[in-house]
Amino acid sequence: MPAVPTTSTSTATPVLQNGTYQIISAANERYVLSRSPAEDRSLLPKPVLVLPGGLSNLSTWTVTRNADGTYTLKNKNAPVINANGQVAAQLMAEESIETSWTITSVFYQGENQFIIESRDRSVGWNLRVDAAQVPIPFVQPNVSGLISTRSFPPQYPAFERFIFKRV
Repeated sequence: MPAVPTTSTSTATPVLQNGTYQIISAANERYVLSRSPAEDRSLLPKPVLVLPGGLSNLSTWTVTRNADGTYTLKNKNAPVINANGQVAAQLMAEESIETSWTITSVFYQGENQFIIESRDRSVGWNLRVDAAQVPIPFVQPNVSGLISTRSFPPQYPAFERFIFKRV
């Protein structure tokens, strides 16, 4: 089942539906985003990492569309936040911490591809890549300014785009 419903017009922008997904790097589909299969037992925020897809016990994501059009992303039942410029899961609820994200389809760059930005769209998720533009594994995605062309529609590099695969 596709992550977005099919539409009869080619101009309609797909909207990500509520559900359970894997979030995969568009730069290299062998890499997925997940919390580590092994974590300490503290209640500190847990890093979300870029992991090779072949690892066992990779966690899936629960995606929930909020009434205002933003999304809450949960990994292992914990909402994901911007923790000092990196993606992390917040285990302890705190009202002062923003847990909503703006997820925008970039369907014109690939099927089920999206960018993930803060509520105010000032920063977004992006992966660290090597010289060959391959994601560097076992590091946290950054939350920083996104790069795009000044075209319509804007074009984003693959390390800023993510594939949402329904599971």
